[in-house]
Amino acid sequence: TPSNHSASILIKLYGRCRDLDAAFRVINEMPQKYGFRPNAAVYTCLMSTCIANNRMDLAMKLRKRMIEDGIGLDEKTYSTLLRGALRAGSAEQCALLVSSALDQGGRRLLDEELVRGALALIQRRRLWSERGWELHERLRDAGVYVRPPADPQTCPARSGGRFHTTDGRPQRRRLPTPRAVAPLCGSTRWLTVRW
Repeated sequence: TPSNHSASILIKLYGRCRDLDAAFRVINEMPQKYGFRPNAAVYTCLMSTCIANNRMDLAMKLRKRMIEDGIGLDEKTYSTLLRGALRAGSAEQCALLVSSALDQGGRRLLDEELVRGALALIQRRRLWSERGWELHERLRDAGVYVRPPADPQTCPARSGGRFHTTDGRPQRRRLPTPRAVAPLCGSTRWLTVRW
Protein backbone atom coordinates (compact mmCIF):
# COMPACT_ATOMS: atom_id res chain seq x y z
CA THR A 1 0.00 0.00 0.00
CA PRO A 2 1.40 3.43 -0.91
CA SER A 3 2.42 5.53 2.07
CA ASN A 4 4.45 8.60 2.98
CA HIS A 5 7.63 6.59 2.44
CA SER A 6 6.70 5.60 -1.12
CA ALA A 7 5.53 9.17 -1.85
CA SER A 8 8.95 10.48 -0.73
CA ILE A 9 10.73 8.01 -3.00
CA LEU A 10 8.58 8.98 -5.99
CA ILE A 11 9.17 12.69 -5.35
CA LYS A 12 12.94 12.12 -5.18
CA LEU A 13 12.87 10.16 -8.44
CA TYR A 14 10.82 12.81 -10.23
CA GLY A 15 13.16 15.43 -8.82
CA ARG A 16 16.17 13.68 -10.33
CA CYS A 17 14.37 13.76 -13.67
CA ARG A 18 13.63 17.47 -13.11
CA ASP A 19 9.90 16.85 -13.47
CA LEU A 20 8.38 19.20 -10.89
CA ASP A 21 4.85 18.79 -12.23
CA ALA A 22 4.92 15.03 -11.65
CA ALA A 23 6.43 15.54 -8.17
CA PHE A 24 3.59 17.91 -7.26
CA ARG A 25 1.04 15.45 -8.64
CA VAL A 26 2.37 12.87 -6.17
CA ILE A 27 1.66 15.11 -3.19
CA ASN A 28 -1.66 16.39 -4.57
CA GLU A 29 -3.21 13.12 -5.80
CA MET A 30 -1.61 10.16 -4.04
CA PRO A 31 -2.67 10.94 -0.44
CA GLN A 32 -6.33 11.38 -1.46
CA LYS A 33 -6.33 8.27 -3.62
CA TYR A 34 -4.71 5.99 -1.01
CA GLY A 35 -5.99 7.61 2.18
CA PHE A 36 -2.95 8.95 3.96
CA ARG A 37 -1.85 12.42 5.02
CA PRO A 38 1.55 13.74 3.81
CA ASN A 39 3.98 14.25 6.66
CA ALA A 40 6.92 16.65 7.08
CA ALA A 41 9.32 14.23 5.35
CA VAL A 42 7.22 14.20 2.15
CA TYR A 43 6.99 17.99 2.10
CA THR A 44 10.74 18.27 2.77
CA CYS A 45 11.50 15.97 -0.18
CA LEU A 46 9.35 18.12 -2.43
CA MET A 47 10.98 21.31 -1.11
CA SER A 48 14.40 19.82 -1.81
CA THR A 49 13.28 18.97 -5.35
CA CYS A 50 12.06 22.54 -5.87
CA ILE A 51 15.33 23.99 -4.58
CA ALA A 52 17.39 21.67 -6.80
CA ASN A 53 15.38 23.01 -9.75
CA ASN A 54 16.01 26.65 -8.71
CA ARG A 55 12.42 27.20 -7.59
CA MET A 56 12.83 28.54 -4.06
CA ASP A 57 9.52 30.36 -4.49
CA LEU A 58 7.69 27.02 -4.73
CA ALA A 59 9.55 25.68 -1.70
CA MET A 60 8.41 28.68 0.34
CA LYS A 61 4.82 28.15 -0.85
CA LEU A 62 5.06 24.56 0.35
CA ARG A 63 6.21 25.86 3.74
CA LYS A 64 3.10 28.04 3.87
CA ARG A 65 0.94 25.08 2.84
CA MET A 66 2.45 22.93 5.62
CA ILE A 67 1.61 25.59 8.20
CA GLU A 68 -1.96 25.91 6.86
CA ASP A 69 -2.39 22.10 6.98
CA GLY A 70 -1.19 22.04 10.58
CA ILE A 71 1.98 20.08 9.87
CA GLY A 72 4.90 21.23 12.00
CA LEU A 73 8.19 21.97 10.31
CA ASP A 74 11.05 19.93 11.74
CA GLU A 75 14.81 20.49 11.84
CA LYS A 76 15.34 18.79 8.47
CA THR A 77 12.71 21.01 6.84
CA TYR A 78 14.25 24.20 8.23
CA SER A 79 17.75 23.05 7.21
CA THR A 80 16.56 22.33 3.67
CA LEU A 81 14.83 25.69 3.36
CA LEU A 82 17.77 27.62 4.86
CA ARG A 83 20.19 25.93 2.47
CA GLY A 84 17.93 26.91 -0.41
CA ALA A 85 17.62 30.51 0.76
CA LEU A 86 21.39 30.74 1.17
CA ARG A 87 21.88 29.24 -2.28
CA ALA A 88 19.43 31.74 -3.75
CA GLY A 89 21.09 34.59 -1.84
CA SER A 90 17.83 35.74 -0.26
CA ALA A 91 18.57 37.48 3.03
CA GLU A 92 14.86 38.19 3.63
CA GLN A 93 13.94 34.51 3.35
CA CYS A 94 16.84 33.57 5.64
CA ALA A 95 15.65 36.05 8.28
CA LEU A 96 12.06 34.83 7.94
CA LEU A 97 13.05 31.17 8.31
CA VAL A 98 15.32 31.69 11.32
CA SER A 99 12.68 33.85 12.99
CA SER A 100 9.97 31.28 12.24
CA ALA A 101 12.10 28.45 13.66
CA LEU A 102 12.68 30.46 16.83
CA ASP A 103 8.93 31.08 17.15
CA GLN A 104 8.09 27.42 16.64
CA GLY A 105 10.65 25.53 18.66
CA GLY A 106 13.75 27.54 19.37
CA ARG A 107 17.22 26.11 19.37
CA ARG A 108 16.38 22.49 18.55
CA LEU A 109 15.15 23.36 15.03
CA LEU A 110 18.23 25.28 13.89
CA ASP A 111 21.56 24.15 12.47
CA GLU A 112 24.14 26.61 13.84
CA GLU A 113 26.31 26.50 10.73
CA LEU A 114 23.35 27.48 8.54
CA VAL A 115 22.39 30.21 11.01
CA ARG A 116 25.93 31.61 10.78
CA GLY A 117 25.63 31.61 7.00
CA ALA A 118 22.24 33.35 7.19
CA LEU A 119 23.58 36.06 9.50
CA ALA A 120 26.59 36.58 7.22
CA LEU A 121 24.29 36.91 4.21
CA ILE A 122 22.11 39.42 6.05
CA GLN A 123 25.22 41.43 6.90
CA ARG A 124 26.52 41.28 3.30
CA ARG A 125 23.18 42.52 1.99
CA ARG A 126 23.46 45.49 4.38
CA LEU A 127 20.34 44.45 6.30
CA TRP A 128 22.10 44.00 9.65
CA SER A 129 20.58 47.10 11.26
CA GLU A 130 17.07 46.22 10.01
CA ARG A 131 16.93 42.46 10.57
CA GLY A 132 20.27 41.03 11.65
CA TRP A 133 20.80 42.60 15.05
CA GLU A 134 17.31 41.77 16.29
CA LEU A 135 17.64 38.22 14.96
CA HIS A 136 21.02 37.81 16.66
CA GLU A 137 19.52 38.96 19.98
CA ARG A 138 16.63 36.50 19.63
CA LEU A 139 19.07 33.69 18.87
CA ARG A 140 21.11 34.54 21.95
CA ASP A 141 17.98 34.61 24.11
CA ALA A 142 17.02 31.16 22.75
CA GLY A 143 20.43 29.76 23.69
CA VAL A 144 21.95 29.73 20.19
CA TYR A 145 25.31 31.39 20.69
CA VAL A 146 26.45 32.41 17.23
CA ARG A 147 28.99 35.19 16.84
CA PRO A 148 27.78 38.07 14.69
CA PRO A 149 29.57 38.44 11.35
CA ALA A 150 32.66 40.65 11.26
CA ASP A 151 32.02 44.36 11.13
CA PRO A 152 33.08 45.78 7.73
CA GLN A 153 35.05 48.54 9.47
CA THR A 154 37.20 46.08 11.45
CA CYS A 155 37.71 43.41 8.80
CA PRO A 156 40.69 44.40 6.59
CA ALA A 157 39.55 42.28 3.65
CA ARG A 158 36.26 44.17 3.49
CA SER A 159 37.41 47.68 4.23
CA GLY A 160 39.57 48.43 1.22
CA GLY A 161 42.40 46.03 1.93
CA ARG A 162 44.71 44.52 -0.64
CA PHE A 163 42.11 42.29 -2.29
CA HIS A 164 39.07 44.53 -1.85
CA THR A 165 36.16 44.32 -4.30
CA THR A 166 33.12 46.54 -4.53
CA ASP A 167 30.69 43.89 -3.25
CA GLY A 168 32.62 43.34 -0.01
CA ARG A 169 33.95 39.87 -0.77
CA PRO A 170 37.71 39.25 -0.79
CA GLN A 171 39.06 38.78 -4.27
CA ARG A 172 41.29 35.88 -5.19
CA ARG A 173 44.77 36.67 -6.35
CA ARG A 174 45.20 35.41 -9.89
CA LEU A 175 48.62 34.56 -11.21
CA PRO A 176 49.37 35.32 -14.86
CA THR A 177 49.27 32.34 -17.17
CA PRO A 178 52.27 31.56 -19.38
CA ARG A 179 50.32 32.50 -22.53
CA ALA A 180 49.50 35.89 -21.03
CA VAL A 181 53.11 36.53 -19.97
CA ALA A 182 54.81 35.27 -23.15
CA PRO A 183 53.83 38.22 -25.39
CA LEU A 184 55.17 40.61 -22.77
CA CYS A 185 58.54 38.85 -22.81
CA GLY A 186 58.74 38.67 -26.60
CA SER A 187 58.73 34.89 -26.57
CA THR A 188 56.14 32.29 -27.42
CA ARG A 189 57.80 29.61 -25.28
CA TRP A 190 56.22 28.50 -22.05
CA LEU A 191 57.78 30.23 -19.11
CA THR A 192 58.77 28.61 -15.88
CA VAL A 193 57.71 30.76 -12.96
CA ARG A 194 59.69 30.35 -9.75
CA TRP A 195 58.69 31.86 -6.47
